[in-house]
Amino acid sequence: PTASEEEFMDPQILSDKRIAANVGNLSGIEAVEALPAAIHMRNYATAAGLVGFVVYVWWYSMTSVGKASGINTGSGTNNDPLANLQAEAQDARQSKQNQEAAAIKEADDLAMLDIGVSEKDLQRDGVTIAVAAPDHIATAQETQNQQALNNAAGAGGGTPSASGGRPLWRRIVFFWQS
Repeated sequence: PTASEEEFMDPQILSDKRIAANVGNLSGIEAVEALPAAIHMRNYATAAGLVGFVVYVWWYSMTSVGKASGINTGSGTNNDPLANLQAEAQDARQSKQNQEAAAIKEADDLAMLDIGVSEKDLQRDGVTIAVAAPDHIATAQETQNQQALNNAAGAGGGTPSASGGRPLWRRIVFFWQS
């Protein structure tokens, strides 16, 4: 039969023809068993080489994770990645606290200079600082300060803000409902 006739033949007939044509050939397992021992040894050597390579890559990956450098000296250095991370976090916290303390001190120093008081004046005993303002100015300023504090507290995250009435996270997550 030609190729076009073979396309329209019954699949069962085609498979019977192919099986009949390969009667003298060996099955898969028999064909592998019939291979010479030299080919078996080369296949085993290739398999052992591949398994060794995979094990080496796994071992290298496990031993190099978390190290800053690829060399493990072991000479008194801390090789624990978690301990190094915690130490770095503590250093960062301490640095942030130092910066905040310096900023507060600088703001206090500027406030004292603004009202005309120096560090020497504050160290003397008996120095009292008083600022007086008319009642209407003081109450207006107190109202402004209270509103600023309320606005700052409202922008925090979980509390409703003065502008939207809903917390900021709800306005972001449910943006289509605004």
